Amino acid sequence: MTRSKHGRERKRGSSRSPSHSHRTNRRADRKAARKAERAAQAEQSDETEQVDRTERPPDHRVDRRADRTDRRTEPPAEQPAPEKPAPERHHLVAEVEPLDVDGVRTVAIGSVIWIVAFLAMLPFIGTLRDHDKLSWLWICIAGFGLGLIGLEYCRRRRRLLTEQPDRRRTEASRFGAAGN
Repeated sequence: MTRSKHGRERKRGSSRSPSHSHRTNRRADRKAARKAERAAQAEQSDETEQVDRTERPPDHRVDRRADRTDRRTEPPAEQPAPEKPAPERHHLVAEVEPLDVDGVRTVAIGSVIWIVAFLAMLPFIGTLRDHDKLSWLWICIAGFGLGLIGLEYCRRRRRLLTEQPDRRRTEASRFGAAGN
């Protein structure tokens, strides 16, 4: 017994095991049978076909697109498009002022959640290091830091809106609807 390059044992002098040698013979036989069958079908179709092949090459393809009219550019001339009536409103639209939300409370709660998540994972720092998840701690710190930046932004915005109450309705922010 010798070992192959993959470490398996094999008998000396044989490259394949005898149980698999029949596979290649069967594949070759099936392939040859299919090829002979296709050739016989081609001969049959050549005998039944009475077309002179000298008129066109064997790879000739008929371009049927040239006979078609372009449907996209030419609308049908016999029927004009009917006008559709305006859709009816099935709901009432009330004129309601938007809520006076400045976002300070929302951003503060989000920042507290990030710092609590950091403190909750701190005792498990060894496990996080073993499973290569130490970045979770840094994600919590980044969330808390960005929350502090957002908190300061919302506080400044709230202060500006209380100093200039008429600005809220008349002037749009240069940042669009989010800064309004």
